[in-house]
Amino acid sequence: MNASAVFRGLPDHLGEKLSEGAVLERYDRSSVLIASGECTSFARHVIKGYSYLLGQSEEGRELQLARQGEGNWFGWVQVFSGLRVRQDHWAAAGTEFIALPKSALLSVADEWPQLYRNAFLDTGRMVQEILHWVWTVQLSSEEKKVARLFLQMLPQNVATRGYSFSCSQSELASFFGVGRQALNRHLAVLEQNALIIRKYRQVEIPDIARLRAFSELHKPD
Repeated sequence: MNASAVFRGLPDHLGEKLSEGAVLERYDRSSVLIASGECTSFARHVIKGYSYLLGQSEEGRELQLARQGEGNWFGWVQVFSGLRVRQDHWAAAGTEFIALPKSALLSVADEWPQLYRNAFLDTGRMVQEILHWVWTVQLSSEEKKVARLFLQMLPQNVATRGYSFSCSQSELASFFGVGRQALNRHLAVLEQNALIIRKYRQVEIPDIARLRAFSELHKPD
């Protein structure tokens, strides 16, 4: 627990209390974690895969509105405030979480109030990432938009060279907010520039630094 910034400085005996109540969750297929109108009884840390909010465009197309990838926490606001979510929260296929129950978190926070501050700061970081995601979607050209969204999907502290995503074409289309035909066109441009490699239910980024350069320039180096 102490490896996370949220729990930095947590006394050992409280870390043990959280560990005793922790649950390892795995979702082999896309699944609803929290339905719209519900509250959550867990704060979750993404070990593998990602969670996302799912909404609909005016045309009725499903869109991923925000995404939390590997190394991130989510659920603090609902755990500590009791607020209900306004959009469905989903786990992608193959995602694994460490889930900490609300009862244990509240008990620890009573003894160690620093947890409230740390959770608030982590929520602020998440909101900044969501705002950056929205900004990216609205102001980028199409191929640069897709390149930047791939970068947004990367786990924290990932190496600069090489990463592989396990995802279906429909999942990517939902996340990027485009139809599958349009997605194919954008991915083809990236692939022609050797920025991605497409495989069955998988997209590989051979050079993250080069993809980042492309997202910032009109043409890759």
